[in-house]
Amino acid sequence: MRKITVLMVDDEILAMEHMRRLVDWDSLGFVVKDSVSNPKKALSVALELQPDLMIVDIRMPIMSGLELAKSVMEAGLKPRIVLLTSHKEFEYAKEAMKLGIFDYWVKHEMDSDSLTPELNRLRDELRSASTLQDTVRRQLFGELLAHRRLTVEQWRTVAGTMADGQAYRLAVLRPDKPFPVLADTSTGTESPAPNPPEIAGRERDDEFLTLVCSVAIGDALCVLYRESGVSEGRKRERLLAAIERIRSDIQQRNGGTVSVAVSEKLQEWRSLPDAYASALRTLERTVFDGPRITSFVESDSSSFDEARLNWEPSIAELENAARARDFAALDGILVRLFEQAARARDVRGLAECCRQLALILNRMRISSGLPAIDRNWFEAGGIPDDWIRLEGIRDWFRGQFAQRLAAPEGSANYSRKVRQALEHIREHYSEEVTADAIAEKLGISRDHLRHVFKEETGQTVLDALTQVRIEQAKRLLREGRLKIYEIAEKVGYRNSQYFSQVFRKATGRTPLEYVDGRNP
Repeated sequence: MRKITVLMVDDEILAMEHMRRLVDWDSLGFVVKDSVSNPKKALSVALELQPDLMIVDIRMPIMSGLELAKSVMEAGLKPRIVLLTSHKEFEYAKEAMKLGIFDYWVKHEMDSDSLTPELNRLRDELRSASTLQDTVRRQLFGELLAHRRLTVEQWRTVAGTMADGQAYRLAVLRPDKPFPVLADTSTGTESPAPNPPEIAGRERDDEFLTLVCSVAIGDALCVLYRESGVSEGRKRERLLAAIERIRSDIQQRNGGTVSVAVSEKLQEWRSLPDAYASALRTLERTVFDGPRITSFVESDSSSFDEARLNWEPSIAELENAARARDFAALDGILVRLFEQAARARDVRGLAECCRQLALILNRMRISSGLPAIDRNWFEAGGIPDDWIRLEGIRDWFRGQFAQRLAAPEGSANYSRKVRQALEHIREHYSEEVTADAIAEKLGISRDHLRHVFKEETGQTVLDALTQVRIEQAKRLLREGRLKIYEIAEKVGYRNSQYFSQVFRKATGRTPLEYVDGRNP
């Protein structure tokens, strides 16, 4: 938990040293940031440090403690102020109460036993007040980002005493989520962002970068920084380091990856709502750039210009290839369609394109007596993680179409149990698949499954499994992106030599010969 910061002001240096030694400030939750013996310099130090607590002697030359307290308040600072007094100075204490200062300690009565409970009380009160202030600040910050108008005074509540004439950066962090490939299969859940006060406790006191405020909106965490100093390189370096710490925090808490959109330097706080909207639009397009990106967003709206994804002609061609059961043609159309999507970067167009592909795929499944792919279909295994990336969505559709076209055309006439067995094989071919496991899943005996499967398909369960694995291996070999041992593992063979033997028996060629021959 963040420690309470303290600034001591007393013209007697020995008195401040004595107070420092009376208790273990650190163990009590405090950190003494500085001790100042010249009260005229104390104001500038307070403006720089912005302490939570100031301990000030009432009687000092040049400027009294009360005068200093008035100056601090007039400067917009709101520390808790404790006045040090003596028996003869109660009139000063009464005046302090009129200023709203209710804490004063009698100097010569202070010892460890009396100071410790006073500090414990102050710590608890300051933390309670700080929690309330943080809640108000986060609420106002969230309202500002949501395009609700704030007054200048409300903005100063968010940004503090140095609110005006500063340069700001807004960082928006959001967990990478699967793209809504099917209209009814969005994840429906939001991963919690880290607790903003915990972030605030780690990101204070830097000559180049200061955390101003943070707020969680849905599953996104919005963090506002104030920049200072002249070195642009150092400021950017510090900003990226701070963002990386928060990103790591979210990833450690929730798993997965997190992408970040960072605004350009903002000189006007009223532009924050537009910067937030631009950041969200950037994060919507992470499907095209891959997960865990860090993107600096320009205010120029032309950076969001996107070509419309003209998916209609390709979908029509793909439907014809599906009716002709021509997987090579269908696969080529699918690859070209997703290359076009990558160039267009049209989020809405991609969503509609995926919906059309799913409709074609479901018609093929239903014609084979299989259930449509919808939210219920994903309940067991969850939404595919590969849907985070455009390439993953493409490969998922390629795999699904390959499975459907690899199925015998008459499979719709099979019994329900045989159709379910074939579906299990096509969905889990990369895993350890046995007749025993399939029979147990279907609730029938192994012998009964083997009998009806052979009778209706003309194949054994192992034959059907091998056929699916070899067809998938052919597809991966044609793509040419993986080594043979990697392909073997992808299609369910842990031993690449055994995979080559099975492949040769099924095709008449080794995997290398198949690649060299560029077979369809």
